[in-house]
Amino acid sequence: MPKITRALRFEVYFPDVRRADLFGEREEEGRPASKAKRASDGASLYAQLWAMSNDLTRAANQVMTHLWAIKMGALPAPMKAEGKRRPLQSLVYQGLTGSWQPAGKPLYDPQGDRVGSNVLLGAASTIWTRFSTDFRDVAMGKQSLSTFRSLPITVASAAVEVRDDLSVVLTLWPAEKGERRAKRVRVRYRKIDASQRTILRHLTNGTYKTGDARLAWVAPKGRKGRWMLSLSWTGEVEDAKGEAVVGVHLGMINTVSLAFADATTGKVATRSEVVRIPETVTRAWNRVERERRDRLRGGAIENGNARAGRGRDRKLRAVDASAHQLADIVDTALKQVAARVVAAAKCQGASVLALEDLAHWSVAKAMDELPDGTNAQRAKRRRWYLRWHQGALRELITCAAEGAGLKVVKVSASNDSRECSKCGVVHKTVGVNDTGLPTGRYSVEGFRCGSCGHVAHADRNAAVNVVQRGLKALALAQVVETG
Repeated sequence: MPKITRALRFEVYFPDVRRADLFGEREEEGRPASKAKRASDGASLYAQLWAMSNDLTRAANQVMTHLWAIKMGALPAPMKAEGKRRPLQSLVYQGLTGSWQPAGKPLYDPQGDRVGSNVLLGAASTIWTRFSTDFRDVAMGKQSLSTFRSLPITVASAAVEVRDDLSVVLTLWPAEKGERRAKRVRVRYRKIDASQRTILRHLTNGTYKTGDARLAWVAPKGRKGRWMLSLSWTGEVEDAKGEAVVGVHLGMINTVSLAFADATTGKVATRSEVVRIPETVTRAWNRVERERRDRLRGGAIENGNARAGRGRDRKLRAVDASAHQLADIVDTALKQVAARVVAAAKCQGASVLALEDLAHWSVAKAMDELPDGTNAQRAKRRRWYLRWHQGALRELITCAAEGAGLKVVKVSASNDSRECSKCGVVHKTVGVNDTGLPTGRYSVEGFRCGSCGHVAHADRNAAVNVVQRGLKALALAQVVETG
């Protein structure tokens, strides 16, 4: 059984801490203190966590700067006792602990309580991953030196515990003098789905291995700030048994189009399946979006009274709340679609899922597939792509498929909607056949081959191309393994 490593991400709260201890003292009766004052007094838990994140962020940026200077030769590399250079990866942790001080003082100089070694180890891992990933692009001038705006509080796996009540305990501060135990913080989820609950159950009974945990304060524009926890896990998943291969195509009309084929014979099944965003979700989206537009115009009606005379701040608070609702609607819809795709694949006995590789895909290229579309139609489709976050949907489908034991194969997405799935002829542009009918992808929904006359729905034709490319990728992988 193969091992997979994934991460759970959900909103958490602190069940063992009183509200007064979370936010600190209040300036006035009935009104909370400002964030700056709460951070200055250091009494509340939120203030301590914000200060911890700020201290780690400041230290991480200094470590990144000095690593870059060493790599480019502007700063001498520290040497070991035997005369060898110290590895850069080890310098990250040493710079946070203070054993390496290139600036003559510790790079990590916290304003509040010093964090434990497991937190510093997790921060060092995050810093080194960013540095090693971006170094080549920085050296080639493709981007500037990477910096952290806000470093999440990363805790190494040794200091992460998942309890039977599905709460997570994080050891953030070391034990003080005279104390036996280190300071811990217990967090609990606000809302999780059935699959996330199952994974947490596996972590409690030891079926899955708990990895690092990241606690971050997320406050995007237009949404309320909240604490989010990302918990990585590693576990063995039983391979799905079946001889079918399913091709997944994300289209502009149908959210997801599925095509099935036999892995042994290579024959494509005539049966196909379409997964769409539920109508209830679409109606909820349209309703909230309409209310948001009305609030922006100032013409909404509440309880039978017009909003005339109300201030700008009140109106914008309502707009921010609606943006939060829209984001939640999208997240729920994407998870539902991904679950339905995996369920359909397992129902047909599929063991392999072929998915388009969009490394070189862009919205602009997708819009080129509408040669006869008006600017309004193209703009509508572009908004559709961006609204439903197709990149996030592909990631959710991949994670759900691998969690169900399906093998995910990435195939090329080049001309998948313009290639005839029957004869393989690629129609770059729309043409006309002998009878005067348009050929190629002549509309958003229609495809007609000018060579063999094959007619099909454009998304169905693309899904068949994806599953055929998946079969070729599997055959090539078997040849490589055997040869």
